[in-house]
Amino acid sequence: VLPTSGSRGCTAAVVELCFNQDLVDASSDETSVYKAQVEFMSLQEWLEELQILLNECCNPENNIVRRPDSRRDLDAASSWDKIEQVYGRRTLSLLLGKPKEEAWGVLKDDTRVLKLLGRDDGGVNTVVVQEG
Repeated sequence: VLPTSGSRGCTAAVVELCFNQDLVDASSDETSVYKAQVEFMSLQEWLEELQILLNECCNPENNIVRRPDSRRDLDAASSWDKIEQVYGRRTLSLLLGKPKEEAWGVLKDDTRVLKLLGRDDGGVNTVVVQEG
């Protein structure tokens, strides 16, 4: 198990590497050399985290402020970066000065995130990738 950054904007938490036993057991040349199973957090988990991240990006009046200097406020800068990694660059720049509730409304209804993380049963989405 390989940990990833806990102090910088990061969209993953843990990576597990295993030997691909299928290569030894394979009876054909069509076995994939690389296999990956990516498990995403649930939509509810993300929305809870997004609330915390947005709090870090606001001034005392609860309005979105520009990206903080990471030398002065690493948590707020990391929160800004993480939101932009999920929603795209300049997402928060377009919401500068807006109330947190307005930014929340825009981000929580993003169709790409809803499609990736949202499931009717509240579970997590898993994507399997095979190459080589």
